[in-house]
Amino acid sequence: MKHKKLLIELIDYLDAFESVHEGARYEPDIKDFADFLLWRSEKKKQEEERVTVEQRRAASAKDTARGISLLHRYSRFYIKKALADSPLQTEDEYTYLVCLMGGESMTKTELNNLNAMEKTSGAEVMRRLLKANLIQQRPDEEDRRSMRVSITPEGRKVLLNLFPNLRLCADTLVSALSDEQLIAFDHLLWLLCERHNEIFTDKHDVDLRELHTEARNLKLSEAQPSSFPRRP
Repeated sequence: MKHKKLLIELIDYLDAFESVHEGARYEPDIKDFADFLLWRSEKKKQEEERVTVEQRRAASAKDTARGISLLHRYSRFYIKKALADSPLQTEDEYTYLVCLMGGESMTKTELNNLNAMEKTSGAEVMRRLLKANLIQQRPDEEDRRSMRVSITPEGRKVLLNLFPNLRLCADTLVSALSDEQLIAFDHLLWLLCERHNEIFTDKHDVDLRELHTEARNLKLSEAQPSSFPRRP
């Protein structure tokens, strides 16, 4: 038989059609079967489109993650040049100082969380800044087990001297973008930073699969003002 495969497929559809109408109060006719075939066809098309969308999203997510990783390396490349004649050795030392530039002291934990830094690595950054007299520390008045850190006049002076070159770094990094593209990129970037800072701070020890499920289920609301503090 020339169309045997089609006939077998049609029989399978008829089987499914009868299951759907089992116990019906009326006898389904050919029009009902045609409507059923149309519904199944639309459903199959939607499922295929959903799979395609998910595949495209997965590919885009992978490319975005790699792009962000590369962008961070390019940023470090430029910042290293800006720090060449300063007492700062790394980008992390700069970002820690910048977070304290507003004048308010922070606990070491707050400063580590703001910079998405592990406790041990953050302690090493602060140790170098303390040794260079760029920050100072004192016991927290409310919790004597905790230490608060603040920027020193020398640290403020170092930053002010660095700002012109660091502005050059920032401008160089985004120079390929138009004004409109830069605004859109900045908005999306900080939506991501806000979400991931929440995960890093509140769910640090949660399993990766659980974090992934939660991150996919929770949607960022543009209507809500960002609570994540941007670095100056």
